Amino acid sequence: MKGLFLHGVNCTSSIWSQVREYLAGIDADYVEYPHAVTAVANCVSDVTNWVFGEFGSSHYDFVVGHSMGGIIALELVARFNLEFRQIILVDCSLKPANRFYRNLMTEKHMEEYGGTVMQMIQEETPYYQDGLKQSLKEGFDYTQYLKVLNQNVYAIYGDRGQKNYPGRVDDLCLDEETLGKIKLLFVENSCHLPMIENPSALAGMIPILSMAGWFWNKGDKMRISFEENEKDVIFLIGDFDGKYVPVFQSCFWQEENGSYFKSFPKDSEYIDNARENFRLHAREMFDQLGYFSECKWEEALYDFALRMKENMIDWWLTGSCAACIRGIILKPHDVDAMFSSKDVDRIADLFPDKIIHPILDTNGWVTRDFGVLFWHARIDLASDPVAELDNPEPIDCGPYAREHLETIRWRGLDIKVPPIELTLAANKRRKRFERVKLIEEFLRSKK
Repeated sequence: MKGLFLHGVNCTSSIWSQVREYLAGIDADYVEYPHAVTAVANCVSDVTNWVFGEFGSSHYDFVVGHSMGGIIALELVARFNLEFRQIILVDCSLKPANRFYRNLMTEKHMEEYGGTVMQMIQEETPYYQDGLKQSLKEGFDYTQYLKVLNQNVYAIYGDRGQKNYPGRVDDLCLDEETLGKIKLLFVENSCHLPMIENPSALAGMIPILSMAGWFWNKGDKMRISFEENEKDVIFLIGDFDGKYVPVFQSCFWQEENGSYFKSFPKDSEYIDNARENFRLHAREMFDQLGYFSECKWEEALYDFALRMKENMIDWWLTGSCAACIRGIILKPHDVDAMFSSKDVDRIADLFPDKIIHPILDTNGWVTRDFGVLFWHARIDLASDPVAELDNPEPIDCGPYAREHLETIRWRGLDIKVPPIELTLAANKRRKRFERVKLIEEFLRSKK
């Protein structure tokens, strides 16, 4: 596997020095643009022409471009048909972004690294034409290149030290079509220079992305979009493979004109966070729910349980994960957590960074409140189950289960679960006979 790294305006290849140490096992070329080239370049394409001339005959599996380097990466594919499998953009503006993204480093990092970075910028500035700089400041639109690409395109941005900021996608000022062609990721505690501010986090992403056979291949897409009316925010799913239809239906999404949708009140708490998280994680979530990819339920359960413990909120686990932590392998596709409605506000405030479906009053459904998180996997949140769930007999998520919980020690955490007999009853009711067989074998082994 070989990579090509491209830096931005007023920088040198030295910006990759810390990342390069973390990626020592990866073969890569870290490009340095000659001053003789940048001093006469009036636009990005002039630099791209030189890069192609020097490196275009070599094979690269992936390309990483920072800022202007990201535009060069796109041009190498769109104009010169270089066959990178993955294109990784690092804090690269495809269109002028809002003020949230217009900063070099966090205040803390400016104090720490500012002297070195500003010296580099001051030394390089005389070798860049004003026309080139202006083409990256205002009035530009490089999204056109994405329209002709079939490669996987990842766009990584610094979170500006505000990982829960709900407007971080909207502030990129990209249209829905463009957002549908890229996968957004964020590096914590960094701004425009994540390779300097948080090199370990950025370096940790690159090998994973460079080797990924990412899911948005040509002919295998899922378009996520949003609409609003006077009362609601409408989450929309379009351009999907037919295999997802049963998954959408099982999650109670409604179909209209070939798309699926779900509406949430505009005044729902953390609705903007839910909207952004759904945009980022919907495809991954539905892949896991449909068993098209592995469900990371263990990571999800551990991180969720730990955060709940640290904040002393009582809850209990139901569904297939409750059987799995006993040692019964049932292949969950999500995590089911139950809690008391008195804690609904505390839980909402505890997980704004993970919410994907606002926690709402169900108005008489099988539980009082219901919401969804995505943290490694889908985590369903439900409160106060209704008595009808235990009719004709108690199951693992009803009031009877809540009053007869047992405690299982799992990965150093005490987790409350319903009696395994209730899990068996639930799977019999749902005609999940393979699971019934496994649970019955477990019960026989305990006699």
